[in-house]
Amino acid sequence: LSGGQKQRIALARAIIRDPRILLLDEPTSALDAESEAVVQQSIDRLSAGRTVVVIAHRLATVRNADTIAVLDRGAVVELGRHADLVARNGPYASLVKLASDTSEPGKPAAATGTEMYNSSFTDESGGDMSMMSKSRYGAHQKDDDTGAKLRVSAEIWKLQRREGPLLILGFLMGINAGAVFSVFPLLLGQAVEVYFDADTSKMKRQVGYLAVAVVGLGVACILTMTGQQGLCGWAGARLTTRVRDRLFRAIMRQEPAWFDEEDNAMGVLVTRLARDAVAFRSMFGDRYAVLLMAVGSAGVGLGICFALDWRLTLVAMACTPLTLGASYLNLLINVGPRSDDGSYARASGIAAGAVSNVRTVAALCAQDSIVGTFDRALDAPVSKARWRSQIMGIILGLSQGAMYGAYTVTLWAGALFIKRDESKFGEVSKIFLILVLSSFSVGQLAGLAPDTSGAPVAISGILSILNRRPAIINEDGSKRRTIKDGRPIDVELKKVMFAYPSRPDVTVLSGFSLLVKAGSRVAVVGASGSGKSTVVWLVQRFYDPVDGKVMVGGIDVRELDLKWLRAECAMVGQEPALFTGSIRENIGFGNPKASWAEIEDAAKEANIHKFIAGLPQGYDTQVGESGVQLSGGQKQRIAIARAIVKQSRILLLDEASSALDLESEKHVQGALRKASRRATTIMVAHRLSTVREADRIAVVSSGRVVEFGSHDQLANHRDGLYAAMIKAEVEAQAFA
Repeated sequence: LSGGQKQRIALARAIIRDPRILLLDEPTSALDAESEAVVQQSIDRLSAGRTVVVIAHRLATVRNADTIAVLDRGAVVELGRHADLVARNGPYASLVKLASDTSEPGKPAAATGTEMYNSSFTDESGGDMSMMSKSRYGAHQKDDDTGAKLRVSAEIWKLQRREGPLLILGFLMGINAGAVFSVFPLLLGQAVEVYFDADTSKMKRQVGYLAVAVVGLGVACILTMTGQQGLCGWAGARLTTRVRDRLFRAIMRQEPAWFDEEDNAMGVLVTRLARDAVAFRSMFGDRYAVLLMAVGSAGVGLGICFALDWRLTLVAMACTPLTLGASYLNLLINVGPRSDDGSYARASGIAAGAVSNVRTVAALCAQDSIVGTFDRALDAPVSKARWRSQIMGIILGLSQGAMYGAYTVTLWAGALFIKRDESKFGEVSKIFLILVLSSFSVGQLAGLAPDTSGAPVAISGILSILNRRPAIINEDGSKRRTIKDGRPIDVELKKVMFAYPSRPDVTVLSGFSLLVKAGSRVAVVGASGSGKSTVVWLVQRFYDPVDGKVMVGGIDVRELDLKWLRAECAMVGQEPALFTGSIRENIGFGNPKASWAEIEDAAKEANIHKFIAGLPQGYDTQVGESGVQLSGGQKQRIAIARAIVKQSRILLLDEASSALDLESEKHVQGALRKASRRATTIMVAHRLSTVREADRIAVVSSGRVVEFGSHDQLANHRDGLYAAMIKAEVEAQAFA
């Protein structure tokens, strides 16, 4: 949704609550003049009979307030009605004068006439939006691969190959640790046999030997288990780090349209980075380490048993499926059934949205509603887990009974062989203890086994991202074009047809044509949702048009080097994006090579240096997540400073001063005016005062340019859309 559309939905949400206290913080800042007038009337009607607090930079928004409080540096410096405050000729009167100066029409343009009009603008419609279904974005769909499991194993090994020697050594240590588990029952059986010896001195001597042997087994177990866990754990940690690094790189490489899909929401991607990346380790290194330990235990145990009595060993082997089956089921019970990752991803998305908008949730008292939505997303896996657990409980009980039945059969066969003098008591006791204790050892190993129930789904999801080729990317091995003459460059959109891939049936731009000459400033105005911001996205090639061309410097953006193109575009949006870190770091993102002096100069131009210098930690002040510790205007000016320090040849301003007060806007407009002298500038705005100094103004309606010219040319066209927008804004202004 556009900024204006989101703002109106938020207003509707406030209206439907029918509150007694109404708090409005810049409620119309993202609206065009016509929408603002309608919404302002709605707010006036809604305010009747309610306590209302309105925060606004636009003085027209507060003209009908019963009391106006003027703040300066955290203190109320004036208080009264509009007329009284204007008569006092104080700070409020200065703001009124500033607003009046801003509302005055600009000076006539030096160059008028139709020559520039015709050379700068063409509007030719054409094309069929039915081709949207054939959009290039549709080519990247999930594929069904019959050999998915083999492919997954191969992909994991490819990622883990560097740690191959470590893993192999760890696996060998694990096999030896498993062997220790089977040798211990042999010594225990030998001890049982020794205790039946009538010669006490011999018994004492042999028990001493057995005690030393058990201590030796303990030392061997310490060494082998430590080696196995250490080596495999180290290899697994490096694999997890590598997967997270490559996954994050792959996510950052995708085109913006990919993030519009529900499956790629913020909560889902964060879950993949935080939790699902660990599945690679559990699915390969940890899993096979435990498996090989069990194999080592079983192999050594069977070898010892065959050496003692092959007949009884064959009977025990015949019962092995029951004992191993019981151990395997015990493993399944420990790790639980396969999880429903789809439901958990949806729940993660709900939680992420609630946390990132916690102030809105608290203001709406919507905690219970959000928790209810979260719980409903988890209802499906919970109900599945309930009946699965009941079935698994029955199966586990039956399998455990079968295991003890196997022990009974082994003891009965041993007794029969002793009766026939085909075996001895010591051999039977040793084989039985190896059988029983080895099965317990396997059970212990099952407890060490990682949870791999959801690993296949998690790994497939990550691999689909790692192997996905972005729809918008430089072709591998091909040298893309750049323009390195250092002069400002033209920007042109030719007969562009576009709809967002997430909603292909909604046409945003249809036959859109616009030429922005090198070094000129063109303003794009129109109603909310008319496609103004889309123009900015297309110039940076965040999306490709369905039809038509986007040209920079006379070259199709699809032929230009993508990194070069975006490095040449400085963007200031209506929702400034700040990152966790210091103010200096956030400004420096525009140009990582910028010196501290250049960063401070950019802050001075953006009228934010004085505020930063007044902070206790100055430029090293942490802005918090998404700049939560700063006001909207402060965040906007930091974003403007970031654009200035970038020194790009194309300047894109999408409501760049919408969150600023009148005084700050005046300074920032001056800074942007300086920056635009060395760049080709496209300004998107609702506030007509922001764009009246532009060289040319493009009026957008229904996805195309319907008027184009200077402010004076369009204002003098009384029946035009731009003139109607001016009239609507003048009517909305209290100080026109």
